[in-house]
Amino acid sequence: MVCNFAIEATSHWPTLLCVPAHDERFAVRAPLCSADAVILDVKESVPSPSKPAAPRNLAVLCTNCVDIWP
Repeated sequence: MVCNFAIEATSHWPTLLCVPAHDERFAVRAPLCSADAVILDVKESVPSPSKPAAPRNLAVLCTNCVDIWP
């Protein structure tokens, strides 16, 4: 997986959870884990047939994040 940020910038986050953004169920359950930060992935962890829908689904998730995430 390719990260676009420096490791030093994330050193204060002991755990990062990468969640595929193509399925809303994954994003809804992510806050229930004890990760310090959640990365909603639209490329690496998304199956090929779902890649076109992942960015649109991410936009919907971000719009509704108040309802989904505590």
